[in-house]
Amino acid sequence: SAVGIACLAQLMTRVVLGPKWADAAPLIAALALIGAIQALNSCYWPMLLTRLGPRTVFRLAALGAALTIPVFGVVLWTVGLMPAIAAWILCGVVMLFVGARWLLNDLRQSMVPLLRALFRPTFGAAAMAVSLISVQSVFPPGQQWLSGIVALLGLVGFGALVYAAAVGCLWMAAGRPHDAESELIFLLRTRLSRAA
Repeated sequence: SAVGIACLAQLMTRVVLGPKWADAAPLIAALALIGAIQALNSCYWPMLLTRLGPRTVFRLAALGAALTIPVFGVVLWTVGLMPAIAAWILCGVVMLFVGARWLLNDLRQSMVPLLRALFRPTFGAAAMAVSLISVQSVFPPGQQWLSGIVALLGLVGFGALVYAAAVGCLWMAAGRPHDAESELIFLLRTRLSRAA
């Protein structure tokens, strides 16, 4: 996930690109989060285009540009690159919810089910981020390339396990509703039964 890449950006940069690229790690982390926002946007933009038409989609894109470009420019000019990228990410999140609100208004639906559906993966990503940052601070990876690869693979597996455990526990605490988690379990059971 993008949050995992952001948390492991420094180690990934050192292992994949080499220590000379260490200064690029914060930028890679920010770009991973921007990519996640774009992926979420792509989930409902086709429906926006179908239901509301290209004119509304253009207005939404223009609104996003009118918000993001000035904010990015002002923060870049006054503070620096990384705060400007953080402001860009924040504007992207705002526009993500604005677009969802427009679509839900057209569908005459409430925002509450969407926020409820996002709660478990958001909590899981937060738990994964806290765990990865904590482990790296307590057990910093070695400086050798091989030890870095071992640490990176171990942290990727650990982060995935924490995310899955956090989301799974919340799903079971919610009474195992018929959501993405149940669909995933059904898919895994189907694949395993076919393999057996």
